[in-house]
Amino acid sequence: MAITEADLEECASEPIHLIGAVRPTGCIFAVTGPELRVVSASRNVRELLDRDVDDVLGRPLRELVAKRCGAELAADIEALGAAPSRLLRRYEWRPGRVAATFLHREIETQRVILEVGLAPDPVSELTDRFHAQIDVHDFDAAADLSRLMDLTARRIRNLTGYDRVMVYRFQDDGSGHVAAEAKRADLGSFLGLHYPAADIPEQARRLFVLNRVRVIEDIDYTAEPVVGEPLDLSGSMYRAVSPIHLRYLKNMGVRSSLAISLVRGDALWGLVACHHETPRAVPPSLVSLTHLLSQMLSVLAERQERIEQTEIASRCRRRMQAVVEGLTPGEGLFSTLSEQLDALMAVPSASGFALVEGRQIRTTGTVPPEALIASIASWLTSERRPLFWTRSLSRDYPPAASHRESAAGLAALRLDPAGTSWALWFRRESVATVTWAGDPDEELTRGPDGRLMPRGSFEAWRAETRGQSDAWDEGELAALAPLKHLAAQTMQVPLAAATHLLGAATDPVIILDRAGTIVDWNAALDLHLPSRFARQAPIDEGLELPAAVPTTQLLDAALRGDVWVGEARVRDESERVFEAALVPVAAGEEAPEQVALVLRDVSERKQLEAQLQHAQRMEAIGQLTGGLAHNFNNLLAVMMGSADLALEEVGPDHPAAQDIEAILNTCDDAAKIVR
Repeated sequence: MAITEADLEECASEPIHLIGAVRPTGCIFAVTGPELRVVSASRNVRELLDRDVDDVLGRPLRELVAKRCGAELAADIEALGAAPSRLLRRYEWRPGRVAATFLHREIETQRVILEVGLAPDPVSELTDRFHAQIDVHDFDAAADLSRLMDLTARRIRNLTGYDRVMVYRFQDDGSGHVAAEAKRADLGSFLGLHYPAADIPEQARRLFVLNRVRVIEDIDYTAEPVVGEPLDLSGSMYRAVSPIHLRYLKNMGVRSSLAISLVRGDALWGLVACHHETPRAVPPSLVSLTHLLSQMLSVLAERQERIEQTEIASRCRRRMQAVVEGLTPGEGLFSTLSEQLDALMAVPSASGFALVEGRQIRTTGTVPPEALIASIASWLTSERRPLFWTRSLSRDYPPAASHRESAAGLAALRLDPAGTSWALWFRRESVATVTWAGDPDEELTRGPDGRLMPRGSFEAWRAETRGQSDAWDEGELAALAPLKHLAAQTMQVPLAAATHLLGAATDPVIILDRAGTIVDWNAALDLHLPSRFARQAPIDEGLELPAAVPTTQLLDAALRGDVWVGEARVRDESERVFEAALVPVAAGEEAPEQVALVLRDVSERKQLEAQLQHAQRMEAIGQLTGGLAHNFNNLLAVMMGSADLALEEVGPDHPAAQDIEAILNTCDDAAKIVR
């Protein structure tokens, strides 16, 4: 049967976070209340506690574990933050049974979930390999995104040993392509292949954002059911996997996998997929290290993407500045812009441009008929969008379907509050041949249990995409912002005064009066902080300027020429940090009455600085710990050597022999602790 919307909805609605089972490489239980009473546990908890699951449920944690382990668990649980915070610890659950343990909270109930690895975990060996392969300076030095992703694939394969490591990058429509690959020499290449959005349903994407590392040690595992109260396993490391995905991997010839998320904001930007043809264990310490790697790579990839966008924005901004400088002062906006049609078209590299004012239309380049342009302007006015862009105009406005050769894509900027004036940039259709990993429209089948079965072939399948233009870059759209300001200012002050606002046009700009009331803002603010502010509202309602003096005093100082620079935070969104500057807006020879608040998002930089500071602290602690361990081992070596000589000298029958052996055993225990 062919793929239908109902099939996609069925796949996307599968409750994989409530799967009710775990993989056999780990056990899980949940505790609640001041006594940390066990309310849920997986059946294989016997391997850890030597008790059946029925004997575990309902008991306080302290009754099930060694005394010291119970105290350590209670202390760590008390210190555990809210979801999705996660800790990795090692506890001696019972004499001689030390195991790595993940602690986190269930998202809705905040019950504490303990996940314990049941396989060996060679911590020191993995740590050495991680430091040998993952050098932050090497990744930081990557010249562009392509080189960063290529380096990521090669280094992660060296670290993990998987047969194939691929770096996926997702598109706006949810589909993805293999942007980098490192593989075993005898395997065929997947580099450049595209995968449809349905391969990773929406609920799976949410879990990849929440839980950045997912492991499948062997697709033929036997799941261990979770007994007791139902658990939301969204944050679980050992959560069992959807049978549909296991079949998908089997169809690819994959026996085990490791997936590492690349996240931008709260969306899945990319994915590092590691595949192996045989079962492969992933110890908890490697899971923890790859989780840190996910955070580092996400920050670096976003930064590199922003650098590339900034280069595009700078190029477009220079073109817009040239347009403004070439305008004729004193003329009406429509007349003076009509003299710069070709230059305006070139700002975002469009193939056609139209300027609309009421019934007047001026065009250049490849554009649709004027009747359709007028119709598009009327539709945009009814949509009430000051800035609109699409790479598939026919999808949003079907009447444009017959003119995709000239208007496949559209970027539109409203030039007046009434919506009678528009600047329209058109892009022609960009026909592309996409190589898919298998036919994305392959007919689906159902298994004996009635479940949908994933496609069985991943052979290269070439298809032609039509009806779309090249995508509009964020930097290109931001460069259009000065035109909106120019239109607004032309209505109030001479053109020469309006150009004063163009200094920071690609960053969000809010115009305030001396009382701190919002007068206007640019299109870049709509891109970065949509629907956050209202005209004639006090700026303090939406933005916090953490200065030592009231905002009105800052504004008065700015109007006198004292520019203020500091930090600003969006209210109810404290993780967003902006560099802020208050500068006066000149209006000819008159004293300024308005202030421009210019914002630049530095959230990424602040996060990276915090991560680097944390890494430096951890490195210092590691060096200190290593030095202490080295010195302590030297002391132990002297003690053990002396005790060996003493025992040899007095003989085994001497009254002191037993005490000397006790010294040796204690030294040996101490050496194990240090290791």
